[in-house]
Amino acid sequence: MQEEDLAITIDCGVSEKKNVPAHRHSDLEMHMVIRGSGQFGLDGRTYPVSAGEFIAIDSDVLHQIWCSPDFETVCIHVKRQFLETYVPELEHLRLVCDAGAAGTHAQMYQAICRKLEELPQLIRQKPFGYALYARAAVMEVLFLLVNGFSVRRLDDESRPKDSHERMACILDYVEKHYQEALTLEMISEQFGLSREYFSRLFKKTMGMNFSRHLQLVRLAHIYDDLEHTNDSIMDIAGRHGFGNYKLFTKLFREIYGCMPRDVRKSQQAVNAADGH
Repeated sequence: MQEEDLAITIDCGVSEKKNVPAHRHSDLEMHMVIRGSGQFGLDGRTYPVSAGEFIAIDSDVLHQIWCSPDFETVCIHVKRQFLETYVPELEHLRLVCDAGAAGTHAQMYQAICRKLEELPQLIRQKPFGYALYARAAVMEVLFLLVNGFSVRRLDDESRPKDSHERMACILDYVEKHYQEALTLEMISEQFGLSREYFSRLFKKTMGMNFSRHLQLVRLAHIYDDLEHTNDSIMDIAGRHGFGNYKLFTKLFREIYGCMPRDVRKSQQAVNAADGH
């Protein structure tokens, strides 16, 4: 279920995508985990999350998400321009908040969690004027976030970093060409970089090597097709870049904790229950 206006979007429910490849955007993104567990990769570092925990992703931060099949969150996007109208000095701040960063602001962190845990039931029931309460809750969370979890940027910190600008172009290229037989040599040449430099840059910025990222992008598209098409699993794997079916099933189970056929069966059961 989703509630949105021009500045704030609130999405409650089980995540449709179990693996979101690395990307970035100008919105502030926040997740309150209601059920399940997952991992967020932010600027090359991994942050595990589980039910009852909150994490904030500052704007322009490269991030990716891996999560369990039952991963349910309150996901909130806030337009940066909107936030800057209330906090003009935001340009000089970084917002950093997860369970590990709570520290001396543990009470603020818990207050954020309590406030956001109210939203799924509120949005499901939709009492008269509920959108007012939901927006007010997000505004309160933003107040706590800015006051308890903002860090002043160093003078030499640019926003966004040059390496992130370049990496955004690389990730966009991968998203458009992942079905092809991409190699480290091919993509480094595409961006005018040596193989060695590209490999170091990618690992430093993303926290994983290029081939791993490519596998995760392919798996994310395969998962989506398993849920939304009736094509054979082998055909789906092949058209999304996996020529080795045994490797594909091994990686799929490693990332999602189940076999591709299990996803297909689960979706078929959901469709049958919905009368599709």
